[in-house]
Amino acid sequence: MTGTSPAPFLRTDEQLLRIHYFRFFTSQGCALGSVDIVVEEALAPSTPVAERCIARPQHPRLVPKSEYTVRAETVDAALARLVDRLRGRPLTDAFFPTH
Repeated sequence: MTGTSPAPFLRTDEQLLRIHYFRFFTSQGCALGSVDIVVEEALAPSTPVAERCIARPQHPRLVPKSEYTVRAETVDAALARLVDRLRGRPLTDAFFPTH
């Protein structure tokens, strides 16, 4: 079927996303730290290519800071940019303080 939407069941105000989950491990002093990362990949052809994938840290109770949300063309590129931003910093810096 050429010329049709890849998801004809979607309405015009809806979008289909593929969600990827990763866990980034790094040394934090003498311990091992980890942070969960989620990458949302837009599957709609109308999404700008440079913003197709959005990566950010994820936590069940904390909200990530906006400077740790990155956009890229591919899942790999978004993940690499976010890991570069997280590398060398305490992983808790990626989230707003809880106190």
